[in-house]
Amino acid sequence: KDDFVQCHRSYLVNLEYIGQLKNHPAGHASAYLTNNQVIPISKSQRSTIRTLIASR
Repeated sequence: KDDFVQCHRSYLVNLEYIGQLKNHPAGHASAYLTNNQVIPISKSQRSTIRTLIASR
């Protein structure tokens, strides 16, 4: 099953392709995808995405 989530206003991502989430010192967070792309994670979606990834 493909699980898509809107991680930022401009980005929709399949959770299966998120390899890693990182918080940055300035308060930003990014998702590092398995294809080496880096996309931003909005503050409002950060905890939701972490929960979804942990439950996989």
